[in-house]
Amino acid sequence: MNNRFTKILSAVAAASVLVACPAAAQSAAPAQAACAATASRAAGLKFVPLSESLSELSISVAGSQDRLKLAHAALLQGPCASDAAATRMSLVLFKDGTVFAAHANDRFSHSPNLTGQKLGIHPAGDPHPALPQGRFIMASQVDKARTAAGEHALDVGVWQANGAYVVAAYTQHAGVFSAPVELLRSTQPIRSVTYFPSPDSNSGTLGLLADRGDSLASINLDWNHEALSRTLRAQK
Repeated sequence: MNNRFTKILSAVAAASVLVACPAAAQSAAPAQAACAATASRAAGLKFVPLSESLSELSISVAGSQDRLKLAHAALLQGPCASDAAATRMSLVLFKDGTVFAAHANDRFSHSPNLTGQKLGIHPAGDPHPALPQGRFIMASQVDKARTAAGEHALDVGVWQANGAYVVAAYTQHAGVFSAPVELLRSTQPIRSVTYFPSPDSNSGTLGLLADRGDSLASINLDWNHEALSRTLRAQK
């Protein structure tokens, strides 16, 4: 298990917890104790479809509207859902690094061979570019290219900045980062951004896990990163 990933998932989950009254804390204790057991995570876990626009989801897209399009949104529900730290298509990653996969009929199974590291997730402690007045939360790998000068990478990350949560893409080579290119921002807290590639094209699905006060929204967006990948491969 990737220790750095486990630490950041724990930190993200802890930061999202609201202070409750003593009575609420007492009632939540049994549920939290049950969720500590890996086998209990899947109990009652499910994706409930949401019929909301990007604006209703508190998301505004930067630049060309053709670059990002809402594909699907759902509430992640269940007694242990609040412990989730990221979603990637049908996968749910929990704060301790365990991964569950959704199947038909609201059934989830544990995927012990999957980790955040294997899914290309970079925790907050990994090297990253700075965003003015921003606090880096995490990032995910998108694309790689090898040139005569070595390997280059395209990643997408999320920052908290100026009262909003900003998702931006950036390239890096040998520890040198480009300036982040903003893709979208949200007035609701975003715990994570993940990427799932489409076959044979410079496009894929961005997965956001956003806090909605008393619930979590898993938001998938179709993303065309042709221009960014072309820039990546042109780097020398």
